[in-house]
Amino acid sequence: MKAGRPSWVSEDTDELCAAIVHLDNIAETRAFLRDLLTEREMNELANRWKIARMLYAKLRWDRIEKLTGVSSATIAKVRRQIQEGEKGYDLMFKKLTKKT
Repeated sequence: MKAGRPSWVSEDTDELCAAIVHLDNIAETRAFLRDLLTEREMNELANRWKIARMLYAKLRWDRIEKLTGVSSATIAKVRRQIQEGEKGYDLMFKKLTKKT
């Protein structure tokens, strides 16, 4: 993680994260996120997660573009977060790998 407190971290974002942690299953999480996000925002998040999974699987960018319909700029943003972000993608992939 980066040194110091990121500008997006606040009491509000901490409360949002705490609420998500309390969800028990996919159905609860889906319902909460759908109420919180617009349909477009939900689809954008799902696409980012799909792109991240494809990048971790070492798919080529042109293949990701073809399979998802997203631009190379979007793929680059996800890759940048994987490389330079809070390491949340790495954490989630490690957790998911342990479950399989």
